[in-house]
Amino acid sequence: ALFLERVSDEWQDVSAVTPDAWRQVANICVRLDGLPLALELAAARVRHVGLPQLHARLMQPTFLGVLADGAQDLADHQRTMRSTIAWSYDLLSMEEQRLFRWLGVFVGGASVEAIEAVSGIAGDTLIAGLATLLDASLLQRAGHGSARRYTQLVTLRAYAQERLHDAGEWDEARRRHAEYCMTLTDALLPKALNEAEREMARVEAEYENVRAALGWALETDAIILGLRMVAALRRFWFLYPHYLEGLDWLELYLARSAAPTTNEERALLAEAWTGVMALSHRMDQFERARDAGEMALALRQATGDKAQIAWALNNLSNPVAALGDYHRAVELCEECLALQRESGARADMVIPLLNLGTRRCAMGQPREALAYYEESLALSREAGESDWARALTWNNIGEACILLDEPTRAIEVTTPSYHLFSEKRDTFGVATCAFTLARAQWRSGDAETARAHFDEAARLFGALDNLGMVARVRYFRASLALEQGDHLAAQRDLAQAFTALAGQVCERGWIWRVVERIATLLARRGDVELAARLSAAAIARREATPRLVEPAERDMRERDLACLRASLAASALATCFAEGQALSLDAAVGLACDAVERATSP
Repeated sequence: ALFLERVSDEWQDVSAVTPDAWRQVANICVRLDGLPLALELAAARVRHVGLPQLHARLMQPTFLGVLADGAQDLADHQRTMRSTIAWSYDLLSMEEQRLFRWLGVFVGGASVEAIEAVSGIAGDTLIAGLATLLDASLLQRAGHGSARRYTQLVTLRAYAQERLHDAGEWDEARRRHAEYCMTLTDALLPKALNEAEREMARVEAEYENVRAALGWALETDAIILGLRMVAALRRFWFLYPHYLEGLDWLELYLARSAAPTTNEERALLAEAWTGVMALSHRMDQFERARDAGEMALALRQATGDKAQIAWALNNLSNPVAALGDYHRAVELCEECLALQRESGARADMVIPLLNLGTRRCAMGQPREALAYYEESLALSREAGESDWARALTWNNIGEACILLDEPTRAIEVTTPSYHLFSEKRDTFGVATCAFTLARAQWRSGDAETARAHFDEAARLFGALDNLGMVARVRYFRASLALEQGDHLAAQRDLAQAFTALAGQVCERGWIWRVVERIATLLARRGDVELAARLSAAAIARREATPRLVEPAERDMRERDLACLRASLAASALATCFAEGQALSLDAAVGLACDAVERATSP
């Protein structure tokens, strides 16, 4: 309101102001922390430079020069924002001035520990200096106890950075800031998941500072420091999650890294490639993940470290399995387990046993999968791992129970993990469990709860940019809609699933599932000949792979086939089936898409 009042002469007709201009005004008010003097000075510049240019200049790191030429009736020290802050700054002692300057290197505030480590000011001197700055309104305090943080308003931070430059301390401050951030990320590397929770929380609290440190390392060509940080951060990005951002940072540093000459450098690069593999896999970019996993394995093998070679084998099995090469994926897991048994690393066997269970489930062997899951859980308990660390194992048991047509058991074992992931704010975990619960609830007859969980899973996977999982959720949600007689909802979901899956070779199995479900829609709408062709095409391709058809899907298939047999003469049905089995994927998809488009046309 203050800003608009001061620029009212420029904007006589507020109703004519464009949405872009309103957004720029809002951004300016946020950028200047709502400070009245800063807003008055900014508004005075609008008539000289215009709103778009003022907005652009205020978004720059150094912007105090923009806030000049205040009203003539103001005191001299209030005529510009810089002189206003300088007036307060000059009242500080030399040590307090130095503390104020060095606080400018932090982004989003800092803890006392961080300020002490970076500035070198410690003990009573630091506490007294912080108190003085707080009293002078040159600093703000947030949080409480050990979580207390100190922050500067953006205008104060800009002035502090100017003073750092003038004092010749800017480069040293940024270097020490980056080194402190590296100590935070280093603490993530050697820890098991449950042991790293405290360190993960510290990194989350300082994440804006970590980002700034990564940017500094790129700017100054401190590639080894940055590579060390991103290699450690891969697990943070995986769990919190920051998939796209993590991939960007990892690939920036990998592209700038020189060829390794020592085992230490090879191990560092292997960690970074493992990060690319894990984050790509979470986004269903399986070919990219497999290639990164192969790079990590080759680097580990070059070091000769058997423990790390074992982990690289296990990690690579995930994208290999996702691409449908289950036999190689099983071989990789078994080779990993052989190395771990040889070294007696029982705790390390938890994850490869879990992955072997997942492989067996994908190969249509859910009972064998359960045996692996139980062994994995037993070793996890023996190692003292947290419930969070093993929550996805319980979800996988739920998946196996769905395939065994035990939906009540699936709900029982998956629900605690769903709540735990919600408590931990683990978006991927919540989405995964919601997807499992939805299918189990659909099978158990609770359509309303199933639909709510399908909706939640689609929303969360969408927030993670995991279009492959969104498509899978939409496929099942469409199946439920068809059972409920909601053809329009099913049609929308199937069309969107096709859009997400189109052109992804590794998703062919799911594309055939969508083709089969479009055949269900067509049969319900009376287009039985095309439905028969598409059903035959999809069933033939799906039965060529070992993955089991879920019980709810199996029942829908039986009802569809019964409908087709009742609607077509035996000879006509046989002809349609033969024509359908001869269809290529592209031809079947083309027919299915045309059918959906025709159905949506007015």
